[in-house]
Amino acid sequence: MPEGERSTLFVEGEDDQHAIEHLLLKRHIRKEAEWFPALEPVGSVEELLATVEDAVMAGTGGIVGFILDANGSSANRWQGVARELAKTGMTPPNTAPVEGYVDFCDLYRTRVGVWVMPDNRLPGAIEEFLLALIDPADPLLNHAERAAVEAIALGAAFPESARKKAELRAWLAWQESPGFPYGRALGAGYFDSDRTVADLFVNWFTRLFGSDAG
Repeated sequence: MPEGERSTLFVEGEDDQHAIEHLLLKRHIRKEAEWFPALEPVGSVEELLATVEDAVMAGTGGIVGFILDANGSSANRWQGVARELAKTGMTPPNTAPVEGYVDFCDLYRTRVGVWVMPDNRLPGAIEEFLLALIDPADPLLNHAERAAVEAIALGAAFPESARKKAELRAWLAWQESPGFPYGRALGAGYFDSDRTVADLFVNWFTRLFGSDAG
């Protein structure tokens, strides 16, 4: 990213991109803002990790951020990120900050941020983040949890690692417009964008990219 070019936020896929854009819009942060970064889906967590070193090196004078899923272990995912950051001369902490990571790479003069979905602590992915934006007392959420367990017992083919995704997709299938993708569901107000995990994420995003960043 040449000096003066728009900042970039790397994400795994288009679902992540659209969900983040709609969540931020719900929080009155529009992508038309001059300081808003370009969101770049790269395809997979492995591909995203592989972009870290080059993106920081190329980010001279700018800001780069990375959002990636913890999947089975937030600690393991953070260690993978930390190894890539260390290649640029940075010294990230041993554990991901619960409020999200933001620091400055002196060697390449790049501001760098990392958020490990869902909350820099728990295993999981963007699906767990979105599930945390639903009222835990919602009867349809409880029904989706039971339905996923029953589906597994009946021979459903999805692996245990995808159970939360199945729960979320089932819950979305029972909303006013069934089956909306994540971004449109956020835009439609199906999720509560003011819950605590959203506050933490939005605070990290604005701390990294906001007009007062740096």
